[in-house]
Amino acid sequence: MAFSPDGTRLATVGDDGTVRIWDTATGESLTMMRVNSNLSSCAWTPDGPTLFAGGARGLFAYDLHD
Repeated sequence: MAFSPDGTRLATVGDDGTVRIWDTATGESLTMMRVNSNLSSCAWTPDGPTLFAGGARGLFAYDLHD
């Protein structure tokens, strides 16, 4: 899991291939994305709009501009 640089969002990944973005203030799920790969890690870019998730089949990038 990884917090966004501004602390307003939390990204989680799962071995089921899901990437979820959560609102840290409310705990609400903001979005869910799925890939055909087990995922084991994630990290935000320092400026915040892009999330990278990595797993058995490579690295995936998500543009999360509001």
